[in-house]
Amino acid sequence: MDKVIRASTPQDSVQVYEAIDIAKPSGLNGAPDLSVKDPNSKTRLITENVSLLEVFKIAAGYDDICSEWVNNFQ
Repeated sequence: MDKVIRASTPQDSVQVYEAIDIAKPSGLNGAPDLSVKDPNSKTRLITENVSLLEVFKIAAGYDDICSEWVNNFQ
């Protein structure tokens, strides 16, 4: 898993955001930056070259799933 997340691209980030948007999970309020609910976030992921690993690092402090990814599911 670690190799996959470290090799991710900004396009991978956009695709994960799109998948989350399709799933419409609850509890995604309160992201301070690059919120899945913010329509501008996907554009920023590409223009700012933000990989999925970087997204997960940003969210790791408030999202348990992202924290698991960043810490290689320890």
